[in-house]
Amino acid sequence: MVFLERMYGIRPLYYAAVPDQEGRRKSRLIQTRVQSPNLPSNLYFSISKDVFAAVPEVCMLQLACCLPVEELVMAYYEFFGRYRLNNDGSFGYSVREPLSTREKAVRFAQASHGARGSENMLRALAMMADGQPASPPEAQIACFFSAGCKLGGAGFSGAVLNHPIETEKGLRYGDLCWPKERLVIEYDSNEVHSGSDKINKDAMRRNLIMGAGWKVLTVTSQQLASLAKMRELIPTVALNLGRANRPRVKEYLRKQARLYKVATEQMPHDEVALLLRSKRIRAASQGKDAKKLERPQSGAL
Repeated sequence: MVFLERMYGIRPLYYAAVPDQEGRRKSRLIQTRVQSPNLPSNLYFSISKDVFAAVPEVCMLQLACCLPVEELVMAYYEFFGRYRLNNDGSFGYSVREPLSTREKAVRFAQASHGARGSENMLRALAMMADGQPASPPEAQIACFFSAGCKLGGAGFSGAVLNHPIETEKGLRYGDLCWPKERLVIEYDSNEVHSGSDKINKDAMRRNLIMGAGWKVLTVTSQQLASLAKMRELIPTVALNLGRANRPRVKEYLRKQARLYKVATEQMPHDEVALLLRSKRIRAASQGKDAKKLERPQSGAL
């Protein structure tokens, strides 16, 4: 215990997994919990003498026991992403290698069938795009457009994050792609602070992707910061995908507002809070005028 505190800064109360009831012990510093027999083997790896850490998928399963699905989706994007949020809670993120992949997580959840949290884990994974986000905004955009309508997403399945696209000048990677329909959604950060060099490089990259026969749509930081503006993009994406967007889900607008708030939690949410208090949204949640409220806007931008 002293070793854990000195080396890793981990302080009591400690939680220990034991194979059965006989292994449980009572202690002021340690709580023991019986590990589910449905979990696969090889769950832990050694990080130093007598100290083991769980594989990332175990943590994902534990989160599935206590988080709602929309929060799980965003948490899982961090496991799969090539970034991590800053440890001190400040705005921003750092680059790192992915902790897991969607394929590995699905296999783990399926192998853990019957274990607490496994169904919730699979449900969240089914709502996610394939691939690896390179930044929080990419994960936020993927969550909004590719999550199912039952969760409040636009329901555009088949999306892949950072999909490789062959251009005349080599491979380029689209932020959020639908390879079958050859559609890309690209994220543009705050143009005022990006600098002319980055703006020019992004424009050249988009031109190369378009030259390879792909359609490119752009989401700016200003659009991502507004639920109303993100909603306005849905018909455009549907049109370019050749799909209909007619969510027949009870309380869809409320679920959409909730999903957006969770996905973009580091942004101001005055607009979302106002929407959630709206009398029209409350009426929709009670089934009044639901069809009128939940009909998507028509036409492209």
